[in-house]
Amino acid sequence: QTCAPDLSEPGRASIFYAMSEDEELCETAAISALAQNRLANSASARRFLKFAEALELRSDDSTDTPALILLVKAELQSDLPAAIRLLHEAAKQSPFSEIVLFRLARKSDLLAHDKDELIPQNVDHLASGYEKVLKVNPGNIASRICRGYLYWLTDKLDSAAESFEAGI
Repeated sequence: QTCAPDLSEPGRASIFYAMSEDEELCETAAISALAQNRLANSASARRFLKFAEALELRSDDSTDTPALILLVKAELQSDLPAAIRLLHEAAKQSPFSEIVLFRLARKSDLLAHDKDELIPQNVDHLASGYEKVLKVNPGNIASRICRGYLYWLTDKLDSAAESFEAGI
């Protein structure tokens, strides 16, 4: 007994492989968009995103945009509130995605910095975003550092030290 699909029927193999290839190409294009964005090549990143979206439309009957494509859109978005909305949507679809949760926490943190909203009352809420990442991966050092930095900025020094020390 095997879990592999029965590809012996006429036409079945080509449909299976076309869908599989489209899904792989979609993921590859989305990851390429992220890489191009990190390389500060936004025009190329947008082309890869557009290609990934076209492949996704072709390969999936679902009306939900995949979390990976939402992540890419958020990373290409210069407007922090819009990026955060996209990341919230991605987190709903993929609640255990370490990168989605981290980027959501980080962009929320950056928005609070931009709006001068880093006050003790907000820090616990912002730190909880990093805590969600740490529940998925307790070894995520970046989350520990960012959380510790938030506590340090608001003079919650014991919490900051605890967060930093946990990362050592």
